[in-house]
Formats: sequence, C-alpha cells, structure tokens
Amino acid sequence: MARPKEFEIENLKAAAYYVLAESNEKPNLTNIAKQAGINRTQLQNHYKFEELRVLAVEHALDILTSNIFKIFKSEDGAFDVKIKMLVMHCMTKAKKHPNLVSFIGKEYDLLEIETLKRFRQKASLDLKPFVNELERQVAQGNFIATDALHVLMYIMSLASYPIIAGDAIEMVTGTRSYAYRRVLSKHRDEIVAFILKGFRK
Repeated sequence: MARPKEFEIENLKAAAYYVLAESNEKPNLTNIAKQAGINRTQLQNHYKFEELRVLAVEHALDILTSNIFKIFKSEDGAFDVKIKMLVMHCMTKAKKHPNLVSFIGKEYDLLEIETLKRFRQKASLDLKPFVNELERQVAQGNFIATDALHVLMYIMSLASYPIIAGDAIEMVTGTRSYAYRRVLSKHRDEIVAFILKGFRK
C-alpha cells in the first residue's frame, strides 16, 4: 500500500527520534503520531513500530553527519578551515542532542543486517568528498599517509566526548558551568591544532 501524501517523511523521522531518544514520553505510536502532527490510526496503517525505530536511527545519523558532507562537497576553502568547521559541527550537535550517541549505540544491535548494510552504503557514498579531500592533501605532501576513518574518529571523539561527559567533568573537577564553557571554547581550537599537528608532515 502506498504511503499517503500527508506523511512527510523527514517530519516523521524527526518525530520518531524525538520520542524515542530525547523526550520523557512513552515510546509508542500514539506519541510519535502526536509529535508528527498526524493521526495515530493513519500512522499505524502505514508503519510498524519497528519501521519507526529505523527512521529514528536514520534521523540520528543525519543529525550527526549532515554537515560533514556539506562542508567537504565544496572544493573551495582551505582544508584547515573545513576541519575547524567539522569540529564545531560535532561539538554543536553533541551539545544540542546529548542522547544522540547513546541512542545510536542502544539501537545498533537491534537493527537488521540489511538495514545496517544500507546505512553503510549510504555513508560510504556521502563520505566520499571528505575522503577525496584528505587523499588530495596526502598526495600534495601536506599530510602523512593516513586513513580518512582515523582522522574522522579523532575529530568526532575529541569534539563530542567533553560535551557528552560535561556534567561528570564539572563534578570531578569542581568547576562551575561558566568556567567549563570557557574551557570548551578554547578546547575547540586546540582540537583543530591537535588534529592538524598529528597528521601533517
């Protein structure tokens, strides 16, 4: 059966993600339909709950990676600037969506093999501009011969962790929130410098 026009897929993805990952509402069809602004019966007739869980994961991945692809699709701009923009993107998303990484981790083992395969194929295509840019830097002698995945892992982990673990870090170090925000601001530039220093020749 064809999906009716009233199902705006991006809106539905966002609603499913919000209910399953960020709200305190019970994760069910009723609350997802309400968040999406559609009728529960219509939703139930066209989507199973498991399908909505997959849509929520897809939305989480879009949040996490969308700007990575946009930044590196452009051939204009210095590589250093693009790395800085990527670090800022990761920090911003981690702050705005604190449950994002844990939600993906929780759902990972519940996804079917075919779904994971589809996500991996899409990521491989979407990441191509980033990979090409890094390979060009290596070919020009600016970077050591390294794996794009290695660079991306460093960026995402260094940028996201201090924000995800923010409350714990404040408690352990005895800092107040304003001091922590000031350190994070400095940390952003230090991550960029660390990445570039670690991979440059």
